[in-house]
Amino acid sequence: MDMCIKILLSSALIAFALPVIATSNGNNESSSYKNINLGKVSNVVDSICGKLLTKGSLQSTSVNYSLDDLSDKQKSELLKVLNERFDNVQINKTTGIVDASSSKFTGVKQEELAKVNQTIRDCRKEVGLDLIKKQLTKE
Repeated sequence: MDMCIKILLSSALIAFALPVIATSNGNNESSSYKNINLGKVSNVVDSICGKLLTKGSLQSTSVNYSLDDLSDKQKSELLKVLNERFDNVQINKTTGIVDASSSKFTGVKQEELAKVNQTIRDCRKEVGLDLIKKQLTKE
């Protein structure tokens, strides 16, 4: 199911659940849910659980050089510079070409994203409902 649909369904569930929670105390006082400060609940939930992760970025750089026309000293200097600036440097001895590459990822890896976001959703639900119940019981 698409992430946006899940978020909309969660919001709808909370919107429909508030009157039910408010009237479940047997008093049939439907006005008590109106006193719930959802802005405050949302701020506390954000600060405790964080927000769902929706983006990350990958930056990759790669270069290749032919070593054929270089002296031994130039080859040595080139390899030294490439090793300082790139994570992966490989020399193909057959073709005489050096391939250098680096990757930098920010955010959560794709294979971990669903698990991390599920943990955040579970936390938000648990903390949010607990805060709403506490606001209801104060009255």
